[in-house]
Amino acid sequence: MELSSVYPHSSSKSVKWSPDGKSVAVALNYRLLIRNSLSLGVVGLYSCNAEVSDLEWSPDSSYVACLMSKRSLIQIWPASKASSTSTNGQEWSCKIDEGIAGITSMRWSPDSRHIITVADFQIRATVWSLINRSSFHIPNPKSATQGISFNNSGSYLAVLLRKESKDFMAIYNAESWELVNEFKIDTFDAVDLSWSPDDQTICVWDHSIQYKMCMYSIDGRLVHQYQAYEHALGIRCASWSPPSGQFLAIGSYDQKVRLLNSLTWKTVNELSHPVSLARNDTVVYKEVSSESAYQPFTYALDESAALSISNVKAPVDQPNPKMGVQWAKWSPSGKLLLTKNENMGNTLWVWDPSKPSPLSLLIQRNPVKSVVWDPVNDRFAACSGDKMLYLWTSSGSSCIQIPNGPEGEFTIQSLRWRNDGKAILLVDKTQYCICYLDVGEESS
Repeated sequence: MELSSVYPHSSSKSVKWSPDGKSVAVALNYRLLIRNSLSLGVVGLYSCNAEVSDLEWSPDSSYVACLMSKRSLIQIWPASKASSTSTNGQEWSCKIDEGIAGITSMRWSPDSRHIITVADFQIRATVWSLINRSSFHIPNPKSATQGISFNNSGSYLAVLLRKESKDFMAIYNAESWELVNEFKIDTFDAVDLSWSPDDQTICVWDHSIQYKMCMYSIDGRLVHQYQAYEHALGIRCASWSPPSGQFLAIGSYDQKVRLLNSLTWKTVNELSHPVSLARNDTVVYKEVSSESAYQPFTYALDESAALSISNVKAPVDQPNPKMGVQWAKWSPSGKLLLTKNENMGNTLWVWDPSKPSPLSLLIQRNPVKSVVWDPVNDRFAACSGDKMLYLWTSSGSSCIQIPNGPEGEFTIQSLRWRNDGKAILLVDKTQYCICYLDVGEESS
């Protein structure tokens, strides 16, 4: 394993790998820097009209869109010289200005030739074409960051709408942008939606005040409706198992994850996060102090017969209480499920979906801030907002201390894997570096 030099950035949301893994885009105030992911040499440098608040790579890695939310402006830059020249021989660039409508969020379409923006107060969503400069409006989107999703083949766009105090879903053709279908959905206040991996089903879940999950086909037919309980805070997260979507994992505020079979819509397993846990076959790694000056903390195997996990009770009289299952993330093979119960914020749970007890537990010193699966292998990296990087594989776990950068102590706030699983982008509040891994090396 090797660590790169440390470089500055101006926004933690604006340090991202290109989808092909060959480059890293970084915002530094009003400048956009594009670095080679191996040498980290600067291969592109652009000056924007204002400070960059967010950036997004196009799916084909040809362009980078920079959002300047204070100016309601987006500037799009070519990522390489091959895409920097237009048909008339001039250097290509693009600017999108929403004016007084404002821009809250942006995202690329799968064809990398359209940008979708959402205006302030969700007045409208707009599809902007980079080919013919045309624009298309979608009125009344429910949210700027949720409820807008392309299917996995990139042929359809599903959007949650709010009209006349009721929830609707609109389906658009992603090539012609024609409205394919629009129908009312059976929710009180829908939060988000997700396409199944086979693009046959769209699941929509309700606001946390009510447990309800609705599954719809693209023609608007209600395929199934699931409700585990009533009169309590409901769903917090949901995710389909790759690659076929055989299971749908639903995490809720009652600190449980329920696995539904996508063929029968029956509950096949219920994963609890108890305070006291009998060991069974669970492998427990606990972060403890080390005597080494170079490695102050390490993992120790906890082999006690019974395990007690600290549980923090969140105040239920406040909005959005920090309780229940915050994450339910599948490994790339779909054979493992990683969960975090926010009542036990220092603990990560790794499950075999076919078993009632966890396969492994990681108990940290500090609450876990970010955890991401390797896109290729069944291993993950985690961080807790300190100097330590944590790696887990089925054969073992490790703690790695990151040295300080030129701007002071380097504390990892977020992680981003490269598409080949051979490198991790480590992002601090003001600086970042890259951790290069040997994909054949098993951490232990």
